[in-house]
Amino acid sequence: MPEITATFFEHVRDKFAKPVQLTFAELAEMMEDASAIEMHRADKESAWCVIPAHFAPQRRARANVVERFAFTGDVDGDMPGDPGFDGLVTRLNDLGLAHIVHTTTKSTVTQNKYRVILPFSAPLSADDSEAAWSSINQMFGSIFDPATFDASRLSVMPRAWFGDPEHPDFPNWNEADAHHRFSYRDGDPVVAEAIMAAFPPVLAPRCDEDNGEALAAILSRAAVKVDFADLTDLDRSPLVTPDMVTDYLFASPGGRFFRFMCRVSGRALTLGVNCDEDIILALGMAMNRRADNRRRPLALREARRALRYAASRHGMQPDFKPQTREDILNREIERLRRRKG
Repeated sequence: MPEITATFFEHVRDKFAKPVQLTFAELAEMMEDASAIEMHRADKESAWCVIPAHFAPQRRARANVVERFAFTGDVDGDMPGDPGFDGLVTRLNDLGLAHIVHTTTKSTVTQNKYRVILPFSAPLSADDSEAAWSSINQMFGSIFDPATFDASRLSVMPRAWFGDPEHPDFPNWNEADAHHRFSYRDGDPVVAEAIMAAFPPVLAPRCDEDNGEALAAILSRAAVKVDFADLTDLDRSPLVTPDMVTDYLFASPGGRFFRFMCRVSGRALTLGVNCDEDIILALGMAMNRRADNRRRPLALREARRALRYAASRHGMQPDFKPQTREDILNREIERLRRRKG
């Protein structure tokens, strides 16, 4: 297997790339050594990170990804069809694929959380690697976290994690339930072109803002087909994860409403769900009612802004519904009311 470029960062906020030429086996050895180093879960953001990609210039940004050398996906144990750590390793072995699989920070014996790294047979561009991510995800039953498709996505190096996670989802963490595993196999690389032919990508390719490709290009394919009632139900919607709800409820009130709708919009784009600002607004207001039921007179405008922001991150030009005269009038009335108040 040819050498790859693995780019390292000293911590999750580090933007300056440190590229290393090495083989996949050498990367696996390095990560396995790292997995034996003890580190408190609260210090996760201080751990070294890696991206199997070459950046030029050497600064972490999606636009700077020249080539990506491997698929990386996280399995959080909450997707139907997840075979668990051992089950997926067995499947990869049966397929004869080279792989690195290691548990992540909050993996437990009952809910395995783990990262999968599969080398490509040839390096891919950022766009092609994201398309390949979608196809590989389909091949394995859509078990991977859709937030991990981005070509510039960081992977925290494995550690021998200890200590209570600083997260409200784990109020009664029991260290005896912690799950710590690492698996490496030398085998065949992933032939991305063959997998994309068998499982056509459901993610629309990114485009430059100048091209103006409509947001509808990604939404119309509707990788997830759900009706309005299901999409806007906080407990059933594929656009909302338990972490998003928890983060909202425990966050300070300022800005959390808009941030939540940005995350919902981004997840819709990632999943290819056919939705618009009405669905984003409905979910935002449902979350608002669950939290503190604050008055949100500008909620529709914030929903549109959230969709626009998420679309810009995906390199898409949103195709918003045209504003009616009533929309414009209501906006002006609210502006005047706020001025007088």
